[in-house]
Order: sequence, then C-alpha cells, then structure tokens
Amino acid sequence: MQAVIYQKGFKSYLQMERGLLGNKIAAYLHDTDLFFKFLEVKNPELTIAQVSLGHLRNLFSILMISDWDLIPRAGLFQA
Repeated sequence: MQAVIYQKGFKSYLQMERGLLGNKIAAYLHDTDLFFKFLEVKNPELTIAQVSLGHLRNLFSILMISDWDLIPRAGLFQA
C-alpha cells in the first residue's frame, strides 16, 4: 500500500480545503499513520480500495482497549 502518497494528499486536503494548521494536521496524520501501520501488519496484501468497515471496526476495537500512544510499544499490531 502506498501510504505516503495517500498521506501527502490528505495533508494537502487538510491544509487547502479545510484550512487546518499545525497541531491539528499533525494529529490527523498521526491517526492515519497508525491506521496504515495497522493495515500493513494485519492485512499486508490489502489495497486501500479493499479496506472495509470490518477493517476499521477491527482497528477501533483495539483502540478502545488501549491508549493510542501505547499501541506500537505494546505490540498490539503484531501479526
């Protein structure tokens, strides 16, 4: 999956279309980075077009039991 390309486009959207700055953009990009890391570990063969509501529910179920910043250190995204 080409996460970098999607994140660059999303950042441009946030800046130009939504008029967001600084910390808000950083927070959105942090969240999308976490999402792409989750997809890479749990579903490495998946393309962005194949992402479904079920994938998002899986991510959110993990996030509900953990602090966002602790997830990478806790290894919750390990295959």
